[in-house]
Amino acid sequence: MLDLLGDAPDDLVSAVLQRARALTIESDSAHGRYNLGNALRTIGLPWAAAREFRKAIALAPAFATAIGNLANIGREQLPLHPDATVPPEPEIVPPSAPEVAERLKHWLAVPRAAVSESAILGAYHRALSLDPLDSEIWGNLGLAYLTRARGTEAERAFRTALAVSPGSARAHFDLGCVLDDRLPPDAAILAYSRSLDVKADHVLARWNRSLLDLLNGDCERGWPGYEWRWRKPDSPHRSLDAPLWAGEPLAGRTLLLHTEQGFGDTLMVVRFVHRLIAEGHRVAIQCQPALVRLLSRIPGVDAVVSSSDPLPRFDLHLPMMSLPGTLGIGLADLPGPCPYVSTEASAVDRWRRRFAGRRGPRVGLCWKGNPRFVGDRLRSPGFDAIRPISAFLGERAVCLVRELEDEPLSDYGIEDVHSELDDFAETAAMMSALDLIVTSDTAVANLAGALGLDVWVMLPYIPDWRWLRDRTDSPWYPSARLFRQSRPGSWPEVAKAIRASLAERFSA
Repeated sequence: MLDLLGDAPDDLVSAVLQRARALTIESDSAHGRYNLGNALRTIGLPWAAAREFRKAIALAPAFATAIGNLANIGREQLPLHPDATVPPEPEIVPPSAPEVAERLKHWLAVPRAAVSESAILGAYHRALSLDPLDSEIWGNLGLAYLTRARGTEAERAFRTALAVSPGSARAHFDLGCVLDDRLPPDAAILAYSRSLDVKADHVLARWNRSLLDLLNGDCERGWPGYEWRWRKPDSPHRSLDAPLWAGEPLAGRTLLLHTEQGFGDTLMVVRFVHRLIAEGHRVAIQCQPALVRLLSRIPGVDAVVSSSDPLPRFDLHLPMMSLPGTLGIGLADLPGPCPYVSTEASAVDRWRRRFAGRRGPRVGLCWKGNPRFVGDRLRSPGFDAIRPISAFLGERAVCLVRELEDEPLSDYGIEDVHSELDDFAETAAMMSALDLIVTSDTAVANLAGALGLDVWVMLPYIPDWRWLRDRTDSPWYPSARLFRQSRPGSWPEVAKAIRASLAERFSA
């Protein structure tokens, strides 16, 4: 959806105004109201659009597509998924034409409607009772179910859409979306592939399939598909005044590698900097501020700057997560030199002295990641789920969580040191003074792996692609041991397995 006026082409805004003028003459046209609603929705005025759809339905109660579009606005503007946020109200860019300004004020004054899950689903079902062969409405009903984690109903709706329209790229894609939370992912890969057979440039089908290919360990297919992330609507792509590196010899030129995703992603792929330097290439790194001190310790790097600093001199650039694909990395090429980041010896010694008074082994414990990451709810067990581990470790545990809420650390004797960790270099030194790290899938896991530290990783049923499938080890991190859910949400079994392994390891 376009931002209001600031990004909307003049002809699009003019088309909306023309439709509004036409309705002053023919106000009882259901199709006119419907068309105006679609136009308002396109320029970012959903509640004004909803009002027009309601008027269209009042004029033509059997207008199935109007009912379906009204339900779409409820689904999109008040998402059912608990991790989603309600989009903010748009800001007006003052137009030059007074008439446009008045119209916009009028449309923006339309109040948001109270929309419930039952109202949204009920509207879709009403539309389908009027037109059961509308594949798009079936697909949107499936999305409403999917965002509410009602997978069985979503799959049924998507399969019905596919039966109605077997040549629809969207219907195949939607089915893939509901199937890709199952293992093995072969059925979802097939659905995405069929979508691409119909529409080869379906961006999200390419992207989603790439993640499943990488989860399967199929790097040859996965890396090219991973590059389709730049075509996604939420792409983080940035434009720099230099060409992208395509893997050709640098011939004395400097390559800038710049971060684009999370801390863990940067820590995972920075290993390949050693390879580039060993081949005689000049490399500079731009990364998150909290990683600058740690990555500055990589021997041979020309410069390491933060994302808020001026860029160093460079001739070519590459987003960090494009590096494995550009180098043609396969699982057989992993892990490479390990560890590939280092700590400051004096800082490690300081932390060892700090923990010297603790009896028995010292274990770092992390049960959640960045709460602003939309997938954190699925990847992080939370403190309640790992209480058996906390109870077993007691005062031997050191908290590695950065953003605490009301976790009862003192009840278990867990030491909290997060206020003393200014950046990843300090965190790395502290972790190097421990005997074991037990963590969910966060940057902590990647940092421990990059340091070559003994780390046990708690994984959800469908893990991030880097952890692959059906294995307890990681080709990315030889020092990692993986503990997986056998079914969605089964964190208690993971905690039980880790507690048993802790008892076996530290029984003495």
